[in-house]
Amino acid sequence: MSWGSSRCEWRGMVVILCLKCLKCRISSPERTAIWLGQGERWKKNRVTKATETQNLRFICPACRAEVFASNARYECVQCGRQYPVLFGIPDFRLRSDRYLALDEERDKARRLFDASSGRSFRELLRYYYSITDDVSPERAKAYAGYVVDGPMRAGSDLDDFGSIAPGAALLDAGCGAGASLVAAQGRFAAPVGVDIALRWLVICRKRLDELGLSATLVCADIDSSPFANPQSTHRLATDLLEHVYDQRAAMQSLKAQLKSGGLLWLSAINSLWLGPHPSTGTWAADYQRSWGIGSGKGRRGYDPLRYVSPLTAGSACRLCEDVGLETLKVLPRRVNRTDGSERSKLERLAIAAYSALQRVTVLRSVGVTFGPAFQILVRAP
Repeated sequence: MSWGSSRCEWRGMVVILCLKCLKCRISSPERTAIWLGQGERWKKNRVTKATETQNLRFICPACRAEVFASNARYECVQCGRQYPVLFGIPDFRLRSDRYLALDEERDKARRLFDASSGRSFRELLRYYYSITDDVSPERAKAYAGYVVDGPMRAGSDLDDFGSIAPGAALLDAGCGAGASLVAAQGRFAAPVGVDIALRWLVICRKRLDELGLSATLVCADIDSSPFANPQSTHRLATDLLEHVYDQRAAMQSLKAQLKSGGLLWLSAINSLWLGPHPSTGTWAADYQRSWGIGSGKGRRGYDPLRYVSPLTAGSACRLCEDVGLETLKVLPRRVNRTDGSERSKLERLAIAAYSALQRVTVLRSVGVTFGPAFQILVRAP
């Protein structure tokens, strides 16, 4: 046999082997990853993504019937309502938050999603505030700093849960930009973040992707939850109650989704606080509103607190007890050293004084009653 014919046969065998290898790798992504030296990383990602969804069961928030996934949406088997999956996030809302209509909110989320590909998390955060009418540039800087420093505060909040057993399930209601989801990594296997604002979930996803972290994100109204009950051993509701449509309905939903013995950690702004509002810096914000003065205007004349309904620690505890939750601990809201980093000198002095008072045991009850915010730990029966 001539060299030319042998060379042709050899080339043919190589082609056949390459095609077989390619077929093998296409049919088995794990083998492809191993071939590329990424086997362990692929296995880790595969397990994480499977864990994220395997224990979640969705229901229709309107009629509470089962839903099934079909063509980038969920559809109710009973009432026929359809819920889209937008930017990889299921959207189970029956209404939007009170700041934007549902279509407007989805449009803003799309603008953020389109802008996210060429921006970092911090750049996307700045872009968000640049297209938000009711936040001044000065206040936007403080807001952005607060969001960026969120994981440090959230880590301290999660410490209040104490020891966390393997397999514990965390659901963060009102997760916003995902500070608690970042802090939950390593403590909970597959944290779940829920928020009524799809725009904030887009920002949250950017943050998680940038850090290489994983969490399941769901867009929903806590008053009309899309989760079959109960699915969580631990729940967070950080500064949530003052923003919901119906505080009692929200508390009932938070309790219904907790397994027996499960823990709920919540915090809220105190309506009796006379000092600067923790978010806007407005002094005696709730009193100003009660007296008809207004609580400070943002750009274009908007009041940034127009849809916020703060409550007292006593009323929050009564809400918990009314729905059958056992109160374990009530404390003044913890303040971290970073909370004053982007604030005025007067605000930083107020934060320092408040932080010092927290360390005095006999004054904690005063801080709970009249301080800027409070935190509560409760348990499901």
